[in-house]
Amino acid sequence: SLHHTHLLHSSAPNRGRDRRIGVGISYIPTRVRHVGPRRLTASLVRGHDRYGHFDPEPRPGADFDAEARAAHAEACARFFGSHGSVRTEVAGS
Repeated sequence: SLHHTHLLHSSAPNRGRDRRIGVGISYIPTRVRHVGPRRLTASLVRGHDRYGHFDPEPRPGADFDAEARAAHAEACARFFGSHGSVRTEVAGS
């Protein structure tokens, strides 16, 4: 499905033998910033970041690389540390 990552939704029960895996990706312009208790990370996928509102996420050197796993754990800790007080603002507004 394609929907906003803050949208509550549901699907039928997973009756398979394997777990269900979901991926949430939010594409936002670089002028948007997170306002909360922790500075968050982001990956620039296009263009130039002229605002610097997020710490850049490092590119992994290899699959399941120790540094990449540590960076992922830190990014998750920042995100979940800000959960519950998440909002965004657009620069200049």
